[in-house]
Amino acid sequence: MIFLVAAACGAALGMAAVLARAAFALVIVRGNSMSPTLRDGERVLVRRSHRIHAGQVVVFAAVRRHRSDPPWLVKRVTEVEGEQFTVAGDNPRSLGSAQLGVIARADLLGVVVRPVSRRVPS
Repeated sequence: MIFLVAAACGAALGMAAVLARAAFALVIVRGNSMSPTLRDGERVLVRRSHRIHAGQVVVFAAVRRHRSDPPWLVKRVTEVEGEQFTVAGDNPRSLGSAQLGVIARADLLGVVVRPVSRRVPS
């Protein structure tokens, strides 16, 4: 009987982990575009969603010109219109939609829920 309860608990924990992975992602912030809100090397928890509004911090696919470019960008939404949105960094010297153009909602990974660590790279 104890074995059955332990197996059921293990299966439930496994299913919860799979569901959490489908709903959330961990992303490492690269660069200082979101400083002082988020810092280079900081990990953030991202809720996978395409429902966004102005003011939220989001993660979206970056146009990679070089192999060393990060696969994701982290920016604050400035405006949402239909299936596209515009962004800006919290750092006044960062790139935003003036340089990147409008972002397609299809390129959106999700909304930053909160920082997971305040680790700064060495």
